[in-house]
Amino acid sequence: MSNLPRELIIDILLRLPVKSLCRFKCISKKWRFLISHPLFVKWHLSRTQTLGRRIRLLGDSRTDLFSVELETVSGNDDKISLLGLEFPGRQPDDTRCLRCIDSCNGLLGIVNEDGDLFVYNPSTKKCNQILNSDGHSFDLLFRYGFGYAESIDDYKLVTIYTLGNVYVYSVLKRSWRSIPNRFLFPEYYYKMGISFNGAIHWAFDNLEGSCVIVAFDLVEEKFETLPPPDTVLVEHCRYSLGVLRGRLCLAADNKIGFDHQFWVMEEYGVKESWTRILMPKVWWSSQLKPLCYLNSSEIVLLIKEDGLVFLDLKAGELKNVEVGVILNKENGTQYYEDMFEYENNWFEMYVYEESLVSPDYKPNFTNEGNH
Repeated sequence: MSNLPRELIIDILLRLPVKSLCRFKCISKKWRFLISHPLFVKWHLSRTQTLGRRIRLLGDSRTDLFSVELETVSGNDDKISLLGLEFPGRQPDDTRCLRCIDSCNGLLGIVNEDGDLFVYNPSTKKCNQILNSDGHSFDLLFRYGFGYAESIDDYKLVTIYTLGNVYVYSVLKRSWRSIPNRFLFPEYYYKMGISFNGAIHWAFDNLEGSCVIVAFDLVEEKFETLPPPDTVLVEHCRYSLGVLRGRLCLAADNKIGFDHQFWVMEEYGVKESWTRILMPKVWWSSQLKPLCYLNSSEIVLLIKEDGLVFLDLKAGELKNVEVGVILNKENGTQYYEDMFEYENNWFEMYVYEESLVSPDYKPNFTNEGNH
């Protein structure tokens, strides 16, 4: 290896999964410096996002996190089995509820029921607890967001009270900023925001029953609204946002009927670019949320309140998919548990890619011993 050109070594390493690269940091100081360098981290992330490989589904349910590699999921599957995901931010006897805020570039924003906030990379097992230095307290049911602003190269956690200020944590500056909140959310609305295009997005119905899409710009740190489709469902509706192949998506569901719509915003912020994806008639009132495409196929994975759904865009068909986790008993044997078996058990899913990005993000990284 010492005789190989540096460019070739870099090209080989960029093709490897995160787990291997973490191990290879031990080979030498030179390799540790190379693999930890912010440029290499960004090149590796860009390659992962371009090729669409090493993408995983993350599920959270009460006190645990679960994960499955997306490449192992097929449109022919009748069920998806997830494995437990270690979270170093909790002690073995910790039973506090745990929620994922969102994923961004391989990092997860995490909040527990005490309002403790974390930035966690499940691929490297690195975790950073965000210290609350401003004296304010958080709650599991607040509105949260986590995202990345490319123009300032910073990751930010956003917390919104029903009334009062918005609190923004900059991972780069390692500090909180309090901002007056001039946008009022419905009191009943406590969804996690969706990160896209340098902003955190939420969608809900207002007092008039109309669809509202609001975005919190992570650079300007202010709210703005995006125009919904002209013919989107209104009155007694629930709305969910997602990101599919670099486009913002909106799912609309009637609470008292069986009407469902699925929209894609082809050009961000342009009202006329909303395109409706035709969906077959479904006989349930459960809310749908778009997650991702299955690999390179035209099958979209969506989550509803009691399971997962495959939407085949070409065939125009929907297929219910069971989702569960593989749990280990005390004697080491494994058993399968349906995640939607219990009515009082929430279950959410997110998509994240494997990456080397550190929860303790330092874009101007320097290290000793680059020889």
